[in-house]
Amino acid sequence: GQPHSTFNHGGTADLWTLDLNTQKWTLVHLSGISTGPAQATFSAFTTMTFSGIVALVTHGGVLGGYSSDTFKTSNDLATTGSALVTAKTSMYYSTQTEGTQSEKEFWLDVRLTFFDETTDEDEGIPARAMHTIRSGKFKAGLDSIILYGGLDTQGNALSSMFYIKVSDATSAYSMGIGLTGITKAQASATGVKAALLRMIDTGFTCGDLTSYMTDYTSLARGSTCPPDDWGWLSCAAGSKKNFHNMRFLDSTDAGFSDIGSGRIVVAFFATLDDYEGCILPLFKDPTLFETAASMLANDTVLASAQFDTAGVDYTYGSAAELYVDLSTSPQTPWVKEDYLNQYGEDFGAVEAHIDSYVYDTTITDDNGCRTDCARGLCQGISGTSSSGSHETNSAGESVYCYSDSNPCTSSTYECAMPGKRFGHSATSLLLGGTSEIMILFGGETTDFGAEVAQLSSEVFTVHFSLTTATFSKLVVVDEDGNACGDSSDCSSELCPCARTDAAISVMGNVGSDNGRLLVFGGLSFGDSTASPVAAYLSRSTTLTVQPLNDLWYLDLTDLDEACSRDGTCNPLKWHLVIVPGNKPGARWGAGMVLDSSDNLYITGGATWDATTKFSEASDLYVFQLRDPFYQRCSATGAALTAAVAGVPAVFYLQCKDAFEEPANGARFQIDISGPVDMSPSVITTGDGEYRCTYTPERASSAYTVTIRVGRGGSTYQDLIAGYDSDPTDSEHQYLGYYVNIQGASNQNPYSLTVKPGDTDPAISTANGGAITLSTAGVVSSFVITAKDFAQNRRPGGDIIDAQMVLWNTVKNEASDSHGTPSTGKVQDNSDGSYTVSYSITAAGFYRLTVSFSGSTGVGTPVILDVQTGVPILEYSYAFGQIDSIVAGAASTAWVQTRDTYRNFIRSDGYENIEFELCIDVRGGNCPHGQVCDSVCAGGTIDNGVGITISYGDGPNGKTDSVTGQPYYGLYQIIFFPFNDGAFEPSVSLVIELVGPS
Repeated sequence: GQPHSTFNHGGTADLWTLDLNTQKWTLVHLSGISTGPAQATFSAFTTMTFSGIVALVTHGGVLGGYSSDTFKTSNDLATTGSALVTAKTSMYYSTQTEGTQSEKEFWLDVRLTFFDETTDEDEGIPARAMHTIRSGKFKAGLDSIILYGGLDTQGNALSSMFYIKVSDATSAYSMGIGLTGITKAQASATGVKAALLRMIDTGFTCGDLTSYMTDYTSLARGSTCPPDDWGWLSCAAGSKKNFHNMRFLDSTDAGFSDIGSGRIVVAFFATLDDYEGCILPLFKDPTLFETAASMLANDTVLASAQFDTAGVDYTYGSAAELYVDLSTSPQTPWVKEDYLNQYGEDFGAVEAHIDSYVYDTTITDDNGCRTDCARGLCQGISGTSSSGSHETNSAGESVYCYSDSNPCTSSTYECAMPGKRFGHSATSLLLGGTSEIMILFGGETTDFGAEVAQLSSEVFTVHFSLTTATFSKLVVVDEDGNACGDSSDCSSELCPCARTDAAISVMGNVGSDNGRLLVFGGLSFGDSTASPVAAYLSRSTTLTVQPLNDLWYLDLTDLDEACSRDGTCNPLKWHLVIVPGNKPGARWGAGMVLDSSDNLYITGGATWDATTKFSEASDLYVFQLRDPFYQRCSATGAALTAAVAGVPAVFYLQCKDAFEEPANGARFQIDISGPVDMSPSVITTGDGEYRCTYTPERASSAYTVTIRVGRGGSTYQDLIAGYDSDPTDSEHQYLGYYVNIQGASNQNPYSLTVKPGDTDPAISTANGGAITLSTAGVVSSFVITAKDFAQNRRPGGDIIDAQMVLWNTVKNEASDSHGTPSTGKVQDNSDGSYTVSYSITAAGFYRLTVSFSGSTGVGTPVILDVQTGVPILEYSYAFGQIDSIVAGAASTAWVQTRDTYRNFIRSDGYENIEFELCIDVRGGNCPHGQVCDSVCAGGTIDNGVGITISYGDGPNGKTDSVTGQPYYGLYQIIFFPFNDGAFEPSVSLVIELVGPS
């Protein structure tokens, strides 16, 4: 990749891992390890399964980093110079997840070779950069990698495609063979290396040689095939690709000082199978080696190698020394560490060899395809009447295009071959759950540095059979069904604009569901049509480019084999994903990973702005794609705006994700603020719906319900903004984002009024002294305040009844079980208060009960004491021994005091009783209400009388035997006259307000 620090045109090859649970980065290794990948920019990357282990694979790129000469110098597999395009392939794998491992355990070089029929040679995949490699089970369910496009060493855009057969991957080892009688200089000069490679490539069966060599008459053994004992030296055709990097080492090389003079080691990489079956037999018989070498010297292919048998001693005899597998002890004093110290102590596999095949695009029809051919469908041009269809010939067969020289025949059809491009993106898709196809998106379709560049937003699929790869161009439209083109207007929210270096992935490709193609970011034109990639690499200070950070998805639901294989395609819709909250800055070349929970990770990439120009990023973002999207969440239910204290209130939420599918697992923050803050409980009911419950206590109209959704706390949560056409019911009627609905506004937050609950008689209160105390005949009143369970004041309207039953407090029962209770008059004040008024003329204790619709409350029943008024003389009376008094004996009389309602005065202290025994009375009785100024009204009083006055003593003691009550208002007078004669008793009742008025 490109480093984040000050731009120095340098690539990096450090390897990091990210723990998705802890979001912690761990460095595996830095750049520059001896067995690691090339430090290259713009290399291609994928994963594959190798020996049962998931491995990472890198291929190609620009070594070290870009320079102005990068695409002006030829390059080949052997090139290692800085700033040149490479073909190096490396593979990383490890069976361990922790700890420091040796470099050898991590990285292997990968040798990708294919047989070029035009040269009859095994070739390596040509060097390239800005291309794509993608692994999958594309052919016959076998693991493979598809490589497409890129830039070659000259900066030319490529359209070639290769099939890399991962299922046939084998390991190669570093091996060596000792030879005597030859020096390193002789070996290099005489063409021994060429001879060995030729031997390996052709084998030694006469029949094999016949197919390669033409100069048979000069063979040492004549033109007749040698005896059958040569047959075991036959090597498999194409073994040369697994036998390479041959070099000659002697005592002057590090680690080989013990070899001595006259000896060399022929070192090379080879697979074990090729070594044991092809290389080893070659050296077991020195005579055979000499004869074979002599034969090959006459081969015209080796003429330029100046092979000179006379200059080489091929007489080995018993002195021949063979070192086959240096992982075991060799046959000489040489030790493994000395011999292979350059490869480390842990000797093992150093390479992976994988067969590759180039797809042929030069044929003109299927009849010319022998194996691995690429073709495109002739499909209707978007926007024409032929769009979505494919061209057929007179026989109803599909018409294919194979190269630019073989265009489609009708003007309304175009060839679906993607053609040359670089900076495009590739991914794979299990189509309908049955066959794996590859998807290509976007890229730059002109050569590097073109003054008028062309960018693409096209989407292609590649369908694979055993012999062919068929390209189909998808018909893509906006949400309204209008065709999308390669527009450079990136401000449009209808279709993705043309771009290069976008990050893509497929999500939701499970079972038969094709899922969606995700596209993030990329690079587009700035203020000119010059290549934006070239402007970036040259670090232009005059040209502007347009980095992007939009996120799109293409719904692949209607993609089927009729489209990918035959070219009859249904329109597929692009959708812009609105990303809430903080999101990645605009960038291209970003890394993108989609985990199993549809969490999208974006990291790194490059960007541009008018101030700092070009720079690179190392940040990491995650977007939970399946999370509820605030614009697609709505609420409904009467409890959003109205609730009753003490009654569980319920409202409902529904949420959809960015793809308008039900979103489960939402994280809501629901706040009800007001006199008492509340936080409703939320439970999921499935299918993206939720049930919210709260129970208010305090009644008020000043509540606000605020609903947010999102992760990471309030900073990253948004007010839900979906619009429900009727939020007062319990049915979801979601219409969409309120902004998109004419005349609509966000219903969230909601104004909530909590009304009081039903009247709770036990919580309701009564206030006023008249609840427990009153005076006979006086209108008394008290106030009842109706409240619910939480002491919220009710608004009124209750049915309240107040009854007063005369009560015998001694017996705790009604004084008259058949009597009619007294009732109070209840006035509703319409504010939750009620005034209860009553007037009782019969003094006594009453049992007061207040009931609400039959339920007793406000702390009742209570005892109401209805006291008497002041004593009234005219209603009071005396009785007892008044008219028959015996001198010398005690007589008893009583005075019963009563108020105006004839109630016995219930309290002592209101009156003062005076008793006189008068001999004569002159003035008569005192006028009512007045106190006589003289004793016996001016008459003569008998002072020879003993008088005792007491209160509450009746004929039967202190308690009335009938009622069980005390003798209220009753005064007992016991007097003892000493004189005989006629007397006139006189009782004076003097009212003294010494008690309650």
